[in-house]
Amino acid sequence: MTSLEVQRKKVSTEFILYFCNLKQIRVTYSAVSGVLGIKPKFVGDYLGDFSKRSSWIVGKDTKLPGGKFPKKLYHGNLETSKVLESTEELTEALIAAGFVLPPKPEE
Repeated sequence: MTSLEVQRKKVSTEFILYFCNLKQIRVTYSAVSGVLGIKPKFVGDYLGDFSKRSSWIVGKDTKLPGGKFPKKLYHGNLETSKVLESTEELTEALIAAGFVLPPKPEE
């Protein structure tokens, strides 16, 4: 499943942040960028100011918020070792949580 198969108009940064906070799960910048169809370096622009909500979006190498230079850890950020690292993992998790519709099967 690729990010192109996801119905992007049903996915937004707000949905991803809501999902991460609801499930208390970390997701990498690259996974978010793949779902949104943007370059990873622009994800921060979509997230806005650093906050508790956005702290669930983490760097691929450090698995910490703020990329290579963590700004702040919030209670819960490290309570789970699970980190969704790929576009596919995040897409499948969003679909399973009902945030996006799965792609229509080819007929």
